[in-house]
Parts: sequence; C-alpha cells; structure tokens
Amino acid sequence: MSVMIMKSVIFVLLVSGVAFGQAASQSTDAKPAFEVASIKPAKPLGPLGKRFEMNGGPGTNDPGLFTCRNCALGLLVYLALELPNDFQFSGPGWLDDVRFDVSAKLPPGASKAQFALMLKNLLTERFKLVLHHEQKEISGYSLTLAKGGPKFKPAIHPAPDDAAASSDQAGPLKLDREGYPILPPGTIMAATRGHARIGLKDATIGELAEQLSRQMRMPVWDATGLNGRYDFTISWAAQRPGTDASEPDAGPTLESAIQSQLGLKLESRRGPIDVVVVDHLEKVPTEN
Repeated sequence: MSVMIMKSVIFVLLVSGVAFGQAASQSTDAKPAFEVASIKPAKPLGPLGKRFEMNGGPGTNDPGLFTCRNCALGLLVYLALELPNDFQFSGPGWLDDVRFDVSAKLPPGASKAQFALMLKNLLTERFKLVLHHEQKEISGYSLTLAKGGPKFKPAIHPAPDDAAASSDQAGPLKLDREGYPILPPGTIMAATRGHARIGLKDATIGELAEQLSRQMRMPVWDATGLNGRYDFTISWAAQRPGTDASEPDAGPTLESAIQSQLGLKLESRRGPIDVVVVDHLEKVPTEN
C-alpha cells in the first residue's frame, strides 16, 4: 500500500477521532452491519485525483453517518483492521488507485469499535475480502537510554478538570513562540507548518514507543528497562515536501529531539511483528 494513503490515514485518525467498536442495539449473535451502505465509483477530488474527504462516524459530531469521498479501497481496509501502524498491513499496490464514494448509516448507539467490524463485514460481503495474519521480521529501532540518562520526570496526575477535558476544540491550533503546536487537553500529537509535537501524560515507555512507531513508520521496541509512568513532550521539525529539515531554523529531527529532549536514543535492530495480509479483494463491489 502506498505511503501517501497511509500518511493521510494516520493524520485523519488523529484529527477526526474516527475509530471502532460494538453497537449496543445489536445482539452479540447478530452480524454487525450498517443500516444502509452505498458504494459508488468515485468522482476524483483535487488536481491529481488523490485527495479524499472523510467525515462522521462514532466519536465525531455526526456519529450516525460515515462518509468518505474519493476513498481509496486500501483506506477502507485499513480502517476496518484497527491497526495502529501501516507497516502492520500488506496488500496489493493498486489499493491506492481504486476509489469509491462511500456513505454508511450506523445503527443508533453504535460505538467506535463496532464501526470497524461493520466496515470489515461490508468489505467481506461486497468486495470478497479475505485476510490472514503472519509473523514477519522487519527493520526497526530499540528505544534505549542515552548517555546521561532520562530527562523526563515521573507523571504528574492531571487535575479533575484537565482529565475530563476533550480534544474536540473548535478553531485552529494555537502555536507557541517557536511555532510548535500547543496541544489541547486530550490531544496526543499535532503538526502544523512544519512543526510537530507529541505530548503524553501518565504514560509508560511502551506507550511512548508506540507513538514513535507511528512517526518513524517502523516498529520501535522499548529496551530502556524503565517501568514507571511519566510525562513526555517531544517537539521536532516535521519535514514537508520541498523543504530541508537540515536548515538551521527548521528545528531538530525527531531522532535528535528524542535524545536531546528525553535523554533516550534509537538503535537499529530487526524483530518480529504481526502483519495482516490481504489474500483476496475484488476491485469492483457487488451492487448496492
């Protein structure tokens, strides 16, 4: 699957909160399904035909209706699999090129995890999706202690008002004096204008490694030996197409920020991960 679509998927998941779960209105024996679902050949968006628009679903302002315009078939499969990282998914290269306009009405009370199961069942029924899991050894990083040790501190548990705050805040992100996004309560990661920031509260090193895996687009394994819970903040230059992150005013790379700001470092290694493989998928769905 292409890097372009996967980067778009990760951004949309972070910003929109689209995720997956079980509808209270359906019995555990019933096969979860959308009330109504329409899949039609896409009308291309953007000059290259690659732009897509995804809205609605559980966790959004329109929980009962999920829509995706000019949606790559690979994006739909990826959403249905509930995978945190694109390197855990393997499919044919054409998944980014076959696109549809999708509209699906969810049953009342559908939760986030049910959305994924409904979508997976839809893909199985309409596109004859067949999958399997396998262990695959790939390149990645070990997250280890740098010289001088960690620079972060044990977690400061949030005040009740902070803990209850939501990341769904209207308006653009605010920036600090250096141009990095100020993360609203409940937001883990944001990027804007070539500057990115991760903020984790009361988190383990393993949870930090998971976030770094998403940014590195490779697995990151915790090898620090630290077992506590901590508060982490990392700010770095998010390189954009046509820019040079090595310019003096661009800011640190993610790798150098991990070392200078957290007192940790990344060391190359290989290791096994679970990968979901697409065995079969039709390019043309059955009729609505």
